[in-house]
Amino acid sequence: MKKEYMQVIDCNTNEIICSGEILNKKVCIRYRDNSNEKQICEDVFMPSMDNKHFFNSKSDRFKLHIDENEIDSTLSIPNDYIIEKWRHYKYNRNADIYHDNDIFSVDEEIKDLVRIINEIDGMETVGSCSGHYEHSLFVDIKFFDFKKLILFTTIISNKMSDKFELKTSQSIKQLENNCVILRLKSLNIGKQAYEDAQMLINLCDMIKGC
Repeated sequence: MKKEYMQVIDCNTNEIICSGEILNKKVCIRYRDNSNEKQICEDVFMPSMDNKHFFNSKSDRFKLHIDENEIDSTLSIPNDYIIEKWRHYKYNRNADIYHDNDIFSVDEEIKDLVRIINEIDGMETVGSCSGHYEHSLFVDIKFFDFKKLILFTTIISNKMSDKFELKTSQSIKQLENNCVILRLKSLNIGKQAYEDAQMLINLCDMIKGC
């Protein structure tokens, strides 16, 4: 896969605010039902240089210049840019930047699960939430390796189907054609869900060796 780099250019000053290699990107697609057919009414591209801050291509504060030529990495975000949590995107689509959790800033209850998933070659997490004892926990997992995708889905189906489910997200589409994103979601809530996560951690060790 070719590396891509981007520059974030302020619309008012035309100055480069920050630049660097694109490490992750999200595409948010909204559909409108029209005569029993779905039509795209919004298509938002959000690249990130640190896998935490995703720049909204629809922002009127800056424009994004993307190139395959390597450029220096500088990440400096102006204080007056509006930053919103990624999980609130469906409620507020007008922020300049959306902040998503990385492996070092996830909820304590699922930190070990997120860590071991990221240790498996061909898999990485792109979002997560513990549910905070009130909702199901979830981990969004990006699969680059088809073999690991089959192994992981088989483990969930054969050994953990009464504890977890895997589902696709209808609102988040990945640009690359060579990867798949699935959401791992617990069927239990709170303490029981965290105990189930510990069981899954032990099973994930099997995948690491494959």
